Amino acid sequence: MSTDIIIVEQIPNARDYRRLRRAVGWDDLDEHVVQRGLQQSLYAVCAMRESEIVGCGRVVGDGAIYFYIQDIIVLPELQAQGIGRQIMARVMDFHRRACFAQQLHRSDGRPGRGKIL
Repeated sequence: MSTDIIIVEQIPNARDYRRLRRAVGWDDLDEHVVQRGLQQSLYAVCAMRESEIVGCGRVVGDGAIYFYIQDIIVLPELQAQGIGRQIMARVMDFHRRACFAQQLHRSDGRPGRGKIL
């Protein structure tokens, strides 16, 4: 696990979010659209190495019943070092504090229904 990484509760800015998306091969999105979407996040964390955002996790939903993990992104060169696990742990902590009526759903990347946590 990388020891120089800290996880902070923070919504990434549109520029950094787009940079992370491109780094992992996801489609690039218009900056204004990204900014609008990020502002609607229920919860977000960023993995920081010094002042650089090297990963993020984001939860979206209606704020009462449904909570979805929208993004877990870590720069490719820092993957497999436990950063994604740290991000996910913070997301799940948020879920335990905030979710009163429904489980958090996740997809395991395969077609069909995701697992219920």
